[in-house]
Amino acid sequence: MSGASHLFNEPLYAPAVPDTNWHIVGSADANGDGSADLYWHHQTTGALAIWYMRGTELVSGEALSPGAVADTNWKVRTVADMDGDGQPDLIWQHVVTGHLAVWFMNGRQLRSGQSLGPGVVPDLNWTIVGAGDANRDGSVDLFWHHLGTGDIAVWFMRGQTLLSGDRLSPARVPDTNWRLRGIGDMDGNGSPDLLWQNVATLQSAVWFMNGRQLVSGQSIVGPALPGAAWHLVSPR
Repeated sequence: MSGASHLFNEPLYAPAVPDTNWHIVGSADANGDGSADLYWHHQTTGALAIWYMRGTELVSGEALSPGAVADTNWKVRTVADMDGDGQPDLIWQHVVTGHLAVWFMNGRQLRSGQSLGPGVVPDLNWTIVGAGDANRDGSVDLFWHHLGTGDIAVWFMRGQTLLSGDRLSPARVPDTNWRLRGIGDMDGNGSPDLLWQNVATLQSAVWFMNGRQLVSGQSIVGPALPGAAWHLVSPR
């Protein structure tokens, strides 16, 4: 991608993953080699794994340690360096209780786990969709999307501590078929942008942001997705 423009397709040089319960849940440089790696979470067994990548080429893969979570209602929502130590951490949300947690990692190894923010968000329609430094204070913030109303919000964080929360502007999308698929600086201006996919039409779009404020929105220019089973996956 270059902003909202599609430049070319390139397949991942990696084997297909026939078990569709394996979901990519984030990308970040786990081993410090300068390439973004792919984090995987198995939705029914709770297994956790990482693919070490060199661009689009799979170099190797291994389980995280621990290699699974026993309660499969815990879902990895995004991967980001929450404590500023240069290591990507795992952000968790419990889909039944609404509890929130962070795993502070050292590469693939769990260093410690702690409750995140207020500890629980009772309205389960609020889903963490990505992370990025929205207010440019050097700390990673969390972006939320309400799947029932289309509301969108950001939590301004310092580590695992919630400082404040605010709605984005605009504060919602009226068509709830539009789902936030990821957060990333698409135009290189230092502000995290929002990547959208419409689950009914398969259209894709990007909101270019300045902090919590929408600057402009554009359709992603490129070939149509081949079917509804294809989901956009972005750095989260």
